[in-house]
Amino acid sequence: MDDKEIGQDYLLREYLIYKLYNELSSNSFRVQLVKVTYEDNGPANLGKIKRFGFILEDEDEAANRMGGEQCECRGVPKDSLIAADERLMSMFQFMVGNSDWDLAMSRNLLQVRLSNNYVLPVGYDYDFSGLVNASYALPNSDHKLLTVRDRIYLGHPAANAELQQTIGLFQSKKEKLLGIVSGFKMLDKASRDDIAAYLDGFYGLIDQLEQQPDANWYQMLNQPIGGLTFPQPAEIQAVPLER
Repeated sequence: MDDKEIGQDYLLREYLIYKLYNELSSNSFRVQLVKVTYEDNGPANLGKIKRFGFILEDEDEAANRMGGEQCECRGVPKDSLIAADERLMSMFQFMVGNSDWDLAMSRNLLQVRLSNNYVLPVGYDYDFSGLVNASYALPNSDHKLLTVRDRIYLGHPAANAELQQTIGLFQSKKEKLLGIVSGFKMLDKASRDDIAAYLDGFYGLIDQLEQQPDANWYQMLNQPIGGLTFPQPAEIQAVPLER
C-alpha cells in the first residue's frame, strides 16, 4: 500500500489471524513477524523502504509436522477428510469472515495426506477476510456476499451435533482469542476494538444457533449473513440433512 500506516494495519491484522488459528489448532501454519528492508537497485535509485512482513512456515515442513505429506489434490471427497479438522477450519474461516477459499478446488488450502490416507485441510491467505477489511478486497459474488464483512460457512454439510462439537471448541477459546487481540499492542486500540467487535459478532451468531435447536444449523450458516444477526427464525425452514 502507498499509505504506510494503512498497509501496516492490514498486514498486522492478517498476521493476527494466523495467531488466532494457532490458538485453536496446532494444525495451522506457524508464522513469524519480521521487518523487511526493500532496497531499490534499479536506475531510479529510490533508496530503502522498511516495512513489516511475515513469513509462513514452508508447506512441506508444515505437512511433515502435522504427520503427513503435502497433497496436490483437488475434489477430495468428504469422507476422505478428517471431519473434525475440516469443520474447525471451515468455522474459523467463517469467524474471520473469509470466503476466498474453496475445498473442491483446494484454493488457499494446504492439503495434508496422512499415513492413514485421510486428508487434513489447512487454511491460509486471509487478506480478503472481513477481519482484515482491506480497501482493495472484494466480496465473493459467487456466494452473493454484499461486503467483505459478510459471513458464509463454506464447509461440508454437517449435522447440528457435529457443528455443536466444533462450536464448543470456539466457545471454550473465546476469552483466550479476545485476549490475544487485546494484547496485540502493535495494532492501535481502534483496530483492536474493531476486531474484537467483529469476533463478538461471530459469537453472537453461534449463540443464536443454540437458541434454535430444531433448525438446520448448516443451512442457516450456509447463506450470506450480513451484520451481526441471522434472519428472523420465521424466515428459516428447518430442512433435514440427507444422510
